[in-house]
Amino acid sequence: MKKLVVFAVFVLATSSSFAQSNEIKQNNEQWQFNNGMQPLFILDDKIITKDDLNSPNLDPTKIASIQVIRDKDAIEKYGEQGKNGVVIITSKERENQILNTPIEPLYVLDGKVIIQADFKINGLEPNDIESIQVLKGKNATDQYGEKGKNGVIFITTKKGL
Repeated sequence: MKKLVVFAVFVLATSSSFAQSNEIKQNNEQWQFNNGMQPLFILDDKIITKDDLNSPNLDPTKIASIQVIRDKDAIEKYGEQGKNGVVIITSKERENQILNTPIEPLYVLDGKVIIQADFKINGLEPNDIESIQVLKGKNATDQYGEKGKNGVIFITTKKGL
């Protein structure tokens, strides 16, 4: 784990967001930057401290990935907290949760939001459908908020016209 984190911190230190004179030192299990700058550490979508990196609970064999975000991208995603870069650590457990969670769009049938449990798309006869439209990304969330984060499928039936 320490080798992975050392690499991630090294990448941040050599990035353009750090001055050329910056150095990283590890003293007594603490990361220190000679200019006082420290990246933001994220573990499974939660902000952690640099002390959490040394926790025995952070098992290197349970890490799926480490991602480094810096400069403009870090600030856009994490605001002022990301100005010194961001180290994102994803555990294998969290990765499995993400991969095994079905991503369902929001369905709107004839102008009415349909509750997923009550809706069976296979129950619609193709000949009864007048049109299908897909709304995704910012347009979906602008119109439907959090409910539209996975996209919106508009189905208009011939009966609904």
